[in-house]
Amino acid sequence: MQFDKEDGTDIWQKAIEKKMKNVRVAFKFNEEDKMPIGHSETWLHWVFAIKMDSLQRKARLVANGNETDPLKDMTYSLVVSRDLVQTFFLIAALNDLEVLSTDIQNAYLQAPMNANEKYWTKAGVEFGSDVGRPAKIVRALYGLKSLGASFRSHLAGTLRALGFVSCKADHDVWMRPAVKADGSKYYEYILCYVYDILMASMNPQAVMKSIETVFPLKPGSVKEPDLCLGADIKKWYIDGSEEPGKARWVMSSTNYTKKAIFEVERELKAADKRLPTRVTTPLSTGYRPEIDVTPELDAD
Repeated sequence: MQFDKEDGTDIWQKAIEKKMKNVRVAFKFNEEDKMPIGHSETWLHWVFAIKMDSLQRKARLVANGNETDPLKDMTYSLVVSRDLVQTFFLIAALNDLEVLSTDIQNAYLQAPMNANEKYWTKAGVEFGSDVGRPAKIVRALYGLKSLGASFRSHLAGTLRALGFVSCKADHDVWMRPAVKADGSKYYEYILCYVYDILMASMNPQAVMKSIETVFPLKPGSVKEPDLCLGADIKKWYIDGSEEPGKARWVMSSTNYTKKAIFEVERELKAADKRLPTRVTTPLSTGYRPEIDVTPELDAD
C-alpha cells in the first residue's frame, strides 16, 4: 500500500481486491462474533509477486500452515505419473479419440475443508467492514497442509458422480466405458495432475461441460493440449504411412531444453564463463570418467 501511495497508483490495491473477491468464500463469519468452539486459531499472511513476462501484480492470501499439525494421511496427495501420461496419448491415438485439456480456476478454494480440520482466524484490514471479526476457515485455503488432499478428494467425488472409476494402476487415471457411433466399445479417460485435467473421448467437450457445472474452468483453457508436465505436446501426422490422416501425439523437450540452457548460460555469464560453441557430443571424445579425479562441484 505504501508503494501505491508513493507511486500514485492503485495496482497493488487492485491485486488485493481481485484476490479477496475469490478468497472470501473460504471464510464464514459467526453472527455472534464469537470464537468458534473446537477450532484452533491460525494466522494469515499475504504473498506478493510480480509476473516477469507482463509485470502484472499478483497477491495471494494464505494461512500459516506451519502453525497447524494435521495427520499425515490428511495431507498426502498423489499426482499422475509421466509414464501413464505417455500411455494416455498412445491410447488416444490408437482409438482415434479427441484430446482436450483444461485448468480449474481457483481450484483449491472450490474444495471444502477436511472435516477433521477446524481452524479460525481474525479478519484483517483486507476484509473491509469485517475487520477484527473471528471467522471459520471453511474451504481449502492456500497455506494449509491438507489443501491438496482436500481438493483431490472433492474432484474425485465429482468424477465418480459422472460415472468414472479410478484406475488400479494409478488412482489419478479415471475411466468410463463408452460406445462409439459404429457400436464399438471403448473407454473414456481423464488424467488429473492436481488441477490440470486431460480428457480423451469421442466427445470430450460434453464431459468438460459436466465438470464445469461443479468447477469454474479458466477462460480459454479448454483446448487441445500444447504443454503437459513441462513437455511440449503436439499432434503429428506421418506422411507416406498407411494412415497419413491419422493423428498421433508427440511429446518434446525442446522448450524445456532451451529454457534450461538459457539458465545455465546466465549463471555462467555471472561467473565470467560460457558454454563451448562448437560441440558434437555431450562429453569430449577423450573423456574417461573412470579415471576422472577432479574434485566434486561445490554448492554454487
